[in-house]
Amino acid sequence: MIRSWGFAILQLATRKRIGLTLVIFAALITCDVMLWKTQPCDLFDWTSGTTVLGELLLAGGLLLRTWAAGTLRKRADLVTSGPYLFVRNPLYIGSFLMMLGFSVLLRDWLAVWIVLGPVLAMYLNKIRQEEKWLANHHPDTWPAYTRATPKFIPLVDRWPSFSGFSFRQWASNHEYQALLASAAGLIVLWLWGRSA
Repeated sequence: MIRSWGFAILQLATRKRIGLTLVIFAALITCDVMLWKTQPCDLFDWTSGTTVLGELLLAGGLLLRTWAAGTLRKRADLVTSGPYLFVRNPLYIGSFLMMLGFSVLLRDWLAVWIVLGPVLAMYLNKIRQEEKWLANHHPDTWPAYTRATPKFIPLVDRWPSFSGFSFRQWASNHEYQALLASAAGLIVLWLWGRSA
């Protein structure tokens, strides 16, 4: 009974993961400002290892998502080029890196643990669902692709290819939203840091 409730909650959280993630981060930032008086990283202090780590994670995640979204043609043929040549889930890995980067820049270790725990669980469940869908819709190509391409840890024995990338496809996949959200988040962190 408890297990079925837990599974049902995970399924609901997975469906609402983007909105839920935004609510979680908004609540954490509110607690950081109002209760814990946390001071975020100075975004321009590149002598700080924490700042550099957070910005590298954020930029790396954003670049990976951009590359993946500009290559992905949803619900079409199985995409195995671009970042999908190295790893099967570059969009989700990019999202995870971005959230982790923002958590580090917040200097909020609770946020880091939430990203590494419940948020990661939601995304792993979504990956499981999508891979099941892909296996059902691409039965001829999916098994060979999964044998040749890891789920999470990218292969490093291949040369990057930008074949199939298009900014039109990037826009069609609404990836500009991740770019705008990242810019807005960085502006908020910068203003917050200046006001302290």
